[in-house]
Amino acid sequence: MAYGIQIFNANGTSEIFGYNVAGAHFIGSGTIVDVPAGQTRPTGGVSIEGLTSTNTGSVGLSVIDNNPNSLGTPVTVNRDSPSAGKFTVTNNSSSTASFDYFAFRL
Repeated sequence: MAYGIQIFNANGTSEIFGYNVAGAHFIGSGTIVDVPAGQTRPTGGVSIEGLTSTNTGSVGLSVIDNNPNSLGTPVTVNRDSPSAGKFTVTNNSSSTASFDYFAFRL
């Protein structure tokens, strides 16, 4: 017996959210290390399955600054940079920082 909510696609044939697919919403995670102040990294971008510049409603990115000296300074997340399926981060603080990221389906 299972409990919880199940959400199906528009025609009711595929479960898109629920206890049967809970792990399928997490896409990946990692750390982007030592991004200099005012710089964008990584140079080749981070590949995330299904990521585009316009699908913010279906693929989410959470980026967390690890540097206590720059906490509170916004980080810029650049989707589709340098190419489709990739993202980079711009360190807007005045000191070098590392960033943890988590990607997930919404």
